[in-house]
Amino acid sequence: MIVLPTKLKNAVIRVCSPPQRENLEFLLRTITVNGDKRGCSGFIRNPANNAVVYVNTERPVYCALENYMYRYADAVYDYRGYRNRWADTLDELAQGIAEILNTPVSETTEIKV
Repeated sequence: MIVLPTKLKNAVIRVCSPPQRENLEFLLRTITVNGDKRGCSGFIRNPANNAVVYVNTERPVYCALENYMYRYADAVYDYRGYRNRWADTLDELAQGIAEILNTPVSETTEIKV
């Protein structure tokens, strides 16, 4: 399933708690290849604790499964970041993003790659 920015934003807002969802910043763009929309990528930031998530919903080229990738990021320009996490469904992706947005990167035990 192709997940574009609006669909991802709505899914994340749906699973976040009311005070958290009002302040989230979405910096997502559509991935288009030769006019064909393939997904979206970008950052979601929680300004309350400065937690940032990098997300990419484009289907992996060398994989038959439809997986969505997300991970911690130090800032909204950090494309390298931390360990990749994978989600099989949009709901699983939204839950994982909401979980990361609750914990700032300074308090995580993950190691930067």
